[in-house]
Amino acid sequence: MSPWVMTGIWIVAVIAFLTAEVATMTVISAYFCLGALAGLLTALCGTSWMTQVLVFLAVSLVALFATRPIAQRYLKPTLVHTNADRVLGMEAAVTEEIDNAARTGAIYVLGLTWTARSDCGEDVIPVGTKVRVERIDGIKLMCRPVETAEPAASVPTA
Repeated sequence: MSPWVMTGIWIVAVIAFLTAEVATMTVISAYFCLGALAGLLTALCGTSWMTQVLVFLAVSLVALFATRPIAQRYLKPTLVHTNADRVLGMEAAVTEEIDNAARTGAIYVLGLTWTARSDCGEDVIPVGTKVRVERIDGIKLMCRPVETAEPAASVPTA
């Protein structure tokens, strides 16, 4: 095969791998792009196509296995646990009137004051009402009033 044909193939390969890397941002195509650059350099040195392919594979695999764990460490998003979900299902006291229309409200739970909204569609939940935390929406606790059991009426016996 002509050296110029192989040079053209390697240039196309470099561009293709680089385009794939930019499109996907997975840091896998970048290793093959490096391998294709090494193949291009060996083609420019006039080596056989078999040598070029072997250099491509060797450089790609060495780059992949040598740097992939490091790249993953920096690209992997770190999950920060906040323990905010521990308030789910807990009862709390309303410390600031909850009014979804006015976008106000706060509750006190686990020693902290949280912004709160009504999850049950009630217009206003007054201060002092006991509520249960149903879910978390962003930084707001969505809650609903706790049904308080009223004492049963005594039935006169005859």
